Amino acid sequence: MKNIPILLILTLAPLAPQLFARTAQIQVDETQKNKPATIKVLLEEGAENILLEVKGGYKVFCPHTNIVISSSSSATRGKMHPQNTGIFWSDAFPGTTAMRIVPNQGQTSILVNGIQYKGCLEVYQVDGKLRVINEVGIENYLRSCLATQCFNLSEPEVLNALIIVARTHAYYQVHKFPEAPWHVTAAETGYQGYGNTLQYLPLEQAIEHTRHAILTYNAKPFAASWSENSAGKTASFAAIFKDNAPAPKGVSIDGMESERMKSCWSFQVSKQELANLVKTAKVSNISVFSEKDSGKVYAVKISDQQNTKTLDFFSLQKALGESKLKSNDFTMEVQDQWIKFKGFGIGHGVGLCLHTARLMAKQGLDAKKILNQFFTGTELTKTRSVPVSKEI
Repeated sequence: MKNIPILLILTLAPLAPQLFARTAQIQVDETQKNKPATIKVLLEEGAENILLEVKGGYKVFCPHTNIVISSSSSATRGKMHPQNTGIFWSDAFPGTTAMRIVPNQGQTSILVNGIQYKGCLEVYQVDGKLRVINEVGIENYLRSCLATQCFNLSEPEVLNALIIVARTHAYYQVHKFPEAPWHVTAAETGYQGYGNTLQYLPLEQAIEHTRHAILTYNAKPFAASWSENSAGKTASFAAIFKDNAPAPKGVSIDGMESERMKSCWSFQVSKQELANLVKTAKVSNISVFSEKDSGKVYAVKISDQQNTKTLDFFSLQKALGESKLKSNDFTMEVQDQWIKFKGFGIGHGVGLCLHTARLMAKQGLDAKKILNQFFTGTELTKTRSVPVSKEI
């Protein structure tokens, strides 16, 4: 019995270096500790392969366990594609059907099909194809999404207000389903990675000036939006987008009657042309559904003698064209074989009106006061992370 401790020591001693070496490889993804506000953007779904290049040092983790799979201190470039045995990227990863690529150096960059992205990249093998997701800080996400939308805005307070609205909506999308595989898609949001950022100095200044600032409604981020010209009145997000999450009601802005008339537009289309555009036999009857308070149209119902078709505003606008049906603030008049549209403003009329915000900024109102006009019952606050919530 006295020899047993000695035998145990002799038996374990040769294994000790291997055990310590293995333990050193079990590292936790540091990007998940004290996590800042990030959003997951779906880049690719059902891709046969992608060209993936990581310039600089990085680690590869299992996104399910946060345990390290591989690491490199140098650049790696190659086609990534699914195999029966797992994902292949310049080398095989047997049994690996999901990976999270995390830069471990500040200068490391990730490129997918030639487009540069900040943050981390997650790749999943789903039904023999690849799903690619970029988890990026919300500030860089805003830079990319708004880079092509703000060049006609020069007023600093209007840009500040717009950034706060956009950030509020991004927080809302993450807060609504925090455990979702992704929160938004690149195709729907116009997200184009890091390469198209840093092109418009006023936008960069607004993002920095308002960093971490969002609006809250009942102490939570909410579905927020903006449009070019709401013609003096806005609709609720729920009415137009059919999203019942709590959000402020629409508003009417005093003294905007003359500005509303300046935004008037009209056009006409034949019944048969409309029928062709919405893919129905003919137009026998047409009905409009609008929000009671604002009068903004959220849907139309078109009937022929046998069938009825209902289109939301966005589907109708796509069929007719945005250059004709400029907004959802319109009425229709049926004249024999023609339908005349008459409306006001530009856009869906929800949330912040950029045209009115410009007028307010010229009168000396800052971003906070401008936002108070459009989002009643809300508070302006700063938060560095998205509040944890399972649902809204």
